[in-house]
Amino acid sequence: MVLWVHGQRYSADHARAFLFSMFISNYLPQMVLLYSRFGERVLEAAGTALLSIPTVLLAANIGTHLGSKLGNQRLKPITYAFLTLLALRSLLAPFFA
Repeated sequence: MVLWVHGQRYSADHARAFLFSMFISNYLPQMVLLYSRFGERVLEAAGTALLSIPTVLLAANIGTHLGSKLGNQRLKPITYAFLTLLALRSLLAPFFA
C-alpha cells in the first residue's frame, strides 16, 4: 500500500491521510479475523497495543513534523530505503533463526 501511494502524485499530507484512512477502515475486519483464528490471545495483544498508544502518538507526531519539513522529494527515497531494509530483513530472517 505504501509503495502504491508513493507511486501517486500525492503530497506528503495527502499520502499520510490516505494511508491512515485505509488502515483504520480495515481495523475491525482484521480484528475479527484474527480473533476467529487465534482466540483470546488477540485480546491480550490488543490490550498491550492500547498501552503503547502514548508512545505511538509521540513518535507519529515527531515523524509527521519531520516528514513535513523534508518534503516529498526527500521523503520518498527514505521511505523506499526503509521498506527495502524491512523486506530484506523479512526475507533473510529464516536463515538466521
